Amino acid sequence: MAISNSRGTSTDCSIARQLHTALYILSVLALLWSPSAWSQLPPCDYEFVPLQQGHLLSASLNDSTIHAQGVFRIVHFGDSHIQADRITSTIRKEFQRIGGDGGSGIFFPYSLCGSFGPSGVESKVTGNYTYATQLKNPSSAPLGIMGYSILLQKGATLSMTFNEDFKGKKTNSITLWIHSPADTTHLLLDTAWTLTNRRTLGLDMYAYTFETASIPSQLSFTAHITTSFWGIEFNQTAGMCYQQNGLVGAQFSHLIAHEDYVIRQLTAIEPNLLVFSYGTNEAYEVIDTLAYYKKVSRFINRVKTSFPDTPILITNAPDTRSSGKTPPSQISVNETLRKVSVQCSTAYFDLNKAMGGWGSLYTWSKKGFVLKDLLHFNKDGARVLGTLISYAIFTATGLGEEEALTSLKSEIISNLCKTPGEPAITEASIPEAIKPKPAAPKKQAATTSKKGRVYVVKKGDTLSGIAKKTGTTVKQLTTKNKISVNELLHPGQKLKY
Repeated sequence: MAISNSRGTSTDCSIARQLHTALYILSVLALLWSPSAWSQLPPCDYEFVPLQQGHLLSASLNDSTIHAQGVFRIVHFGDSHIQADRITSTIRKEFQRIGGDGGSGIFFPYSLCGSFGPSGVESKVTGNYTYATQLKNPSSAPLGIMGYSILLQKGATLSMTFNEDFKGKKTNSITLWIHSPADTTHLLLDTAWTLTNRRTLGLDMYAYTFETASIPSQLSFTAHITTSFWGIEFNQTAGMCYQQNGLVGAQFSHLIAHEDYVIRQLTAIEPNLLVFSYGTNEAYEVIDTLAYYKKVSRFINRVKTSFPDTPILITNAPDTRSSGKTPPSQISVNETLRKVSVQCSTAYFDLNKAMGGWGSLYTWSKKGFVLKDLLHFNKDGARVLGTLISYAIFTATGLGEEEALTSLKSEIISNLCKTPGEPAITEASIPEAIKPKPAAPKKQAATTSKKGRVYVVKKGDTLSGIAKKTGTTVKQLTTKNKISVNELLHPGQKLKY
């Protein structure tokens, strides 16, 4: 049967289109199947922020140095963002993909000090104890790198029970870090543990190492004499150890106030990389940036002198709006930290810019990355922050396989790229859905009596304020109640109006 030319042309075009579509699909599948092609990610308006002076990390932070020794230790100081161990747990996982699991270093039972964490540890003290932190230290007790201390009175027992949520790597060897003026055995464990080493660190600091036959799920120790407990560590023999030293509410100056003890304890730890992440709490105060610059620079230079072969990374404050407040010093504090890094020759990561810069907190809140207080980040938000820091470090130093770097980059893009047509969110255009809700007006403390209406005075009330609340005047209040304009009011006092 003959087919006309017009029909043949139409059929040929249809077949050609089908072949073209099939080839396109096959080419896309081939692209996705090829690991090297993952680097060809879709276009994105997100601006990746590199480490500044990142080359200063390269000599000490590379594949050969990480695997050249037993344990490669990173110590990360900071505030509540760090103590929560969400940002740092993300960075820890990425580093340990490269260097192996070397644990999480020294940890502390924050929950015994009115704070939170660590996850996976239930702690209690039987007997008398007090505690101190860098922020709450009425007796001016010495403090080490954790920023916390528990003062165990003689005979007090501290117990810890570990569950599956514990983020560290347990072993059958532990080190207890303590401070005590007496040169004797301070802490006693049960007979399952054997004391194998006792190091005197100076400044009345000691490190006790104990070993047992099996990995424990619970341990406890008793103070032989009154002793300050500074932390505990499961000892490792190899791998990447990433330790967080965060403290709720901390500023750089709080750490610096105990620098002698901090540096002495760091000397015993021998860190391979130091990270400092401060600025959030400073941002909500009016800061003398010149004094801040001098104090932080002096401290960083002292640390560099004490550890000449240990590189330092400074990260700045993320964008926050604590309870809806705008941090007045956020920009100036972050710029000061950048200047410190330049003056002291350290690496620097502009985490604030990586988030999106000033006002980006609202974008992150809209994406569901921020807690209701608009100050802290939830698990997903912290993971993105940790990914930003990890990616910046790895690209600056050449650490990690290409596939791992592409995976980090892909996660950043998928979380931070704007959708087409999405407008920039500025301070002046905060979405109503994420604005802090104003407190509901309190009911007026007024009652009605046979003699007329009565207002019950509350703490902080003034005559002018009461007049506005009750729709009267100060003169009417003073006349009806036979009081003077300067009358001192007290809570519970009843005023007619």
